[in-house]
Amino acid sequence: MLTTPTMFEARYRAAAPLPRTLEAFRQMRPDHTSKEASEVFAQIIKFVKPYSPSPRYTLQLLQQYSREVEREGGVIESDLFAEVLFEALKLAKDTEEADPLMLQYLTFKLGIGQVAVRTGPYHNDVGLRQWEAGYLLVEFLIKNPSYVRNKSVIELGAGIGLTGIVIQGFVARGVRDITLTDYTDVTLANMNHNVALNAPWIEQNNPGSPLPKISHLDWEEVGGSKSSSCCAALSSSEVLLAADVVYDVDVLPHLTKVVRLFLLSEKAEVAIFATTLRNESTFNLFIECLKKENVQYQELIDYEHEEIF
Repeated sequence: MLTTPTMFEARYRAAAPLPRTLEAFRQMRPDHTSKEASEVFAQIIKFVKPYSPSPRYTLQLLQQYSREVEREGGVIESDLFAEVLFEALKLAKDTEEADPLMLQYLTFKLGIGQVAVRTGPYHNDVGLRQWEAGYLLVEFLIKNPSYVRNKSVIELGAGIGLTGIVIQGFVARGVRDITLTDYTDVTLANMNHNVALNAPWIEQNNPGSPLPKISHLDWEEVGGSKSSSCCAALSSSEVLLAADVVYDVDVLPHLTKVVRLFLLSEKAEVAIFATTLRNESTFNLFIECLKKENVQYQELIDYEHEEIF
């Protein structure tokens, strides 16, 4: 059994895009089409337990690797690879029949032990997926922990809760408290599951640290009669975080009003957004909404960071 973590294993655990995962294996094994390499490939897949990506992702990865070997004139002769492929085929079929949403776990080796989070990559609720900018936000804070150390933090659109879990257990090791917010019931239930699942990991890495708090937050209600608890969480926080929340033009005015309300509170220090630029016009509208709310901002374009996830 392999015990040394590799970038290939890390990307497989995180269910990274297939080309990036296979690229990591090619870098690790220049002889990636050899029998020995296919044994290593299968060995890593087989022993990523108990929290592993969905059978569908695993099957697609194995099939794409097999096609790549064939395109380069190779033949996979590994019995272990055949065994792992057969198991993935069966699991993918059985799991899809039992669970059409295909919930899966992503795992990351950080500090002592590993973080495991449940996601629903095929679910209609975007809050059950882990988006690219979320990884970047965590990597930014790992490199710049002073932004959140000894602070009270709130996150908008926290989704699966990965950012808050890592911050509380690994990044700052001294965050006063962090509140993770989102909107839908299914997202909040899944976030509660992930926080509870990682409670032992947080305690191992940051003994005595309180677990992230989870709260419902509807951006459209902030400032209205139903928003007293929302406003209390915003006004008591010093740092606001958000990742991949700039995607729906209809909610951008509400989002920027929330940011402005936060920044007007006495305790507010900074709001940090990590955004994937998918649609330039949507991002430009976000900037215009910030200007309309008289929010000053600074863009960090192509921020250089060390890849951790």
